[in-house]
Amino acid sequence: MKAWTAAKATVHNLTVTDAHTYYALAGTTPLLTHNCGEGYADVYLDDEQRHASISVTHGDTTLHTEARSRPGEASIPGVRSKPHSPGTIVVRVPLQNARNAQLAQYAMEDMDLGPHDNDRNNCVTYCARILKAGGVDVPATESQNIAGWLLNSRYRQRRL
Repeated sequence: MKAWTAAKATVHNLTVTDAHTYYALAGTTPLLTHNCGEGYADVYLDDEQRHASISVTHGDTTLHTEARSRPGEASIPGVRSKPHSPGTIVVRVPLQNARNAQLAQYAMEDMDLGPHDNDRNNCVTYCARILKAGGVDVPATESQNIAGWLLNSRYRQRRL
């Protein structure tokens, strides 16, 4: 790697949606280019457990987290260790910046996010926070609306 500086240079930061590797032209020279921040999130909507969690994959690293709480308790994110129920819906959401999403997961681990609230501070809203950190425009703030948005989105879904 060679470091250099210039008195004046125009630079462009480019991310191409849905493509990891693509060609860009530098003058007339084609350059093979990679989206380095990309990755994806799998949001697990477990109807049987009435719970949601999120795993973020960036490069070779996947981190699966959740906000553990019940009404009347503090909402505290941590690593998800137990399996979801059969039939859980998994929504795969492409991320513009998966690294940022994972950093948000790490930053919020064991943090008290405040009292559990069925509408605005729970496992679903935690997943939305992580998606937002990854560059996703989540158009809702209440858990029912977030879940509805995910389930009715264009994102790929599967069942466990």
